[in-house]
Amino acid sequence: MPIAGSLALISALAFAIPAQDRPAQEPPSRGTWKMVAVVVDGREVPLGPTTTMTVTADGFTVMVDRKVQSKGTAKTDSSKNPVQSDVTITEGPTAGTMIRQIGKVEGDILIACQAQPGGDRPTGFVSKPGSHHVLSVWIRSE
Repeated sequence: MPIAGSLALISALAFAIPAQDRPAQEPPSRGTWKMVAVVVDGREVPLGPTTTMTVTADGFTVMVDRKVQSKGTAKTDSSKNPVQSDVTITEGPTAGTMIRQIGKVEGDILIACQAQPGGDRPTGFVSKPGSHHVLSVWIRSE
């Protein structure tokens, strides 16, 4: 999968992890996030254009350099540790695909690890060479 496609798929997160500074009824992943690091298949990828993600009650939008790259929805199981999501891409170059991922929110930092479409869900927050996993780190921007 090309790097741009991986970036577009990263972290369509609607995690329901309780956070101390947010109301319990609102998942802490809601809001706008800026990507600050990404590792694809064990290799750190230099960040180029600004990549942001906005998560709402209806889904997510990933923007690269202020242009929509992808949109979608996520079904989240917050009873699992780490939280698990099945992400469905509804718009963009990989529309119609489903991605299995794990994630966590720690204050204003969101960390996600995902498989390629059709791949096995990661079990930890690591992207080893040959794993075909994408590990991403985001900071809250709004």
